[in-house]
Amino acid sequence: MGMGKVRIVYVNKTLMDASLPAVNFTVGNVFGLARAGAEVWLLAQKRERHFSAQQLISRLGLEAPDRLHFELYHKKARWGIRTNQWFYWWALKRIKALHRLWKLDAVISRDPGALPYLARIRRRLGIAVFYQPHNFYADLSVRDDEDSRNARKYEFLERHWIPQLTGLLCLQEAQARWYRKIFPQVSAETAEPGILRLGKWEKNRWDQKTVIYVGSLQEKKGIIWLLEAFRLLENQEATLWLVGGRNRDEREAARQEVERRDLAPRVEITGWLPYPAVEDRLQKAAVAVLPLLDRFYNRYLTAPNKLFDYLAYGLPVVSSRLPAIECLVNSSDGVTFVAPGNAQALAHAIGVHLSDRARYEAASRAAFSLAKTYLWECRAGKMLQIIRKMAERDKNLR
Repeated sequence: MGMGKVRIVYVNKTLMDASLPAVNFTVGNVFGLARAGAEVWLLAQKRERHFSAQQLISRLGLEAPDRLHFELYHKKARWGIRTNQWFYWWALKRIKALHRLWKLDAVISRDPGALPYLARIRRRLGIAVFYQPHNFYADLSVRDDEDSRNARKYEFLERHWIPQLTGLLCLQEAQARWYRKIFPQVSAETAEPGILRLGKWEKNRWDQKTVIYVGSLQEKKGIIWLLEAFRLLENQEATLWLVGGRNRDEREAARQEVERRDLAPRVEITGWLPYPAVEDRLQKAAVAVLPLLDRFYNRYLTAPNKLFDYLAYGLPVVSSRLPAIECLVNSSDGVTFVAPGNAQALAHAIGVHLSDRARYEAASRAAFSLAKTYLWECRAGKMLQIIRKMAERDKNLR
């Protein structure tokens, strides 16, 4: 691959006009790679025909680097069949065309469904291909939490196709260890996610006594545990923002748990918000929580966007102590770890921040300082080094 400009195509079936964490992750990833010096094409999907790349980056309050190119495929049914395979066939054609023009160096995808296409690209075009897994399906027998209707299909795809790839770009080391165990012959490196941009550090947010959680309200995310801890909190003037909820049923289930604990006057469930609105909440909150339960996915696979968003705004974080999270932030005064599921411990950790201003401000500054090292362009620089190394190795093995 040499030391010249690296040309990368990033393929993701996610609908870029949807309100999903995968949108923020994907855009952050390709922005970081472009800012780190690569020429990057994002091939993704959209639901609305007239939705544009400019609308996407405007929603996130960004300006696209010159080296970043967006191509969004309008997802629709063909011959009455709606499937992501139409997108993958289109992406394959675009990659062939781009390769003829520019001689691509790498193709990356986070989609299990893209694995057969990645293997084909490597075999027929000689391009290095990388899978960026956001889960682990290769051995479902070790899972205690996998309820995906596509899990068995993804298990087959990972088992069959990963050995035919250049390598894996894992989100953190705990996840990489599982893939190395199943595929010892495949390079599995860690390329941690990051932060799109830093927020503004605010000294006086402590006065608001507002605790924030951002994300889905699924049981495995620890929402019931968080609400129970909030009920036990000594400071009864504190308020809690639950910023998220994927659908009405999820929000209604959370609302019932709030009512059951007589917390309605102190808890707000916002539903999904546009990213700038989420940032506005983060700017005004005092303490952030990451109350993950001890499940296989949370223990070994997660790399939550919300953790980085919290740090970007200088929010002291109270988090479950789990290997995946400790791989991302193993030591910092800005992050307090508690045992998963212990409501009293969670309440105490939150309460310490809300009751001691000097300690709070020290933790807030530590969180903001930590965030500066997690910017996507810094993370992507490491990813580019990994891609270069694996692609060169792949080339020498041919």
